Amino acid sequence: MAIRVNIHRYFLPDAAGSWVTAESSGKTIGECLKQIVIKFPQLKKEVFDPEGKLQVHVSIFLNGEDSYPEELSKKLNDGDIIDMIPIIGGG
Repeated sequence: MAIRVNIHRYFLPDAAGSWVTAESSGKTIGECLKQIVIKFPQLKKEVFDPEGKLQVHVSIFLNGEDSYPEELSKKLNDGDIIDMIPIIGGG
C-alpha cells in the first residue's frame, strides 16, 4: 500500500522548498508517521511526545481533511495523502 506523506518545511528546516514528500505503507496514520520518523530521525521529537502521542503543535490532514481527533488511529487506503502541518499560535 502506497501512502504519500507531505511534511511541511517547518519540521525539516534544512529541506529545500516548502514541502518534503515521502512514501510510507502503514495501515494507520500512526504507523505511517512512525515509518517516516525512521527515514527522518530528526522528526521524532517534533512529531511525537515522550508517551508516543502526537505533539500539540502538529496537525494531520488526510486527503485534505483534518484527521482530528483520531489522528494516529485513522485507517488508510492505498493512494491516500497525509499532510503534516504545524499549528502556529500567537497573539
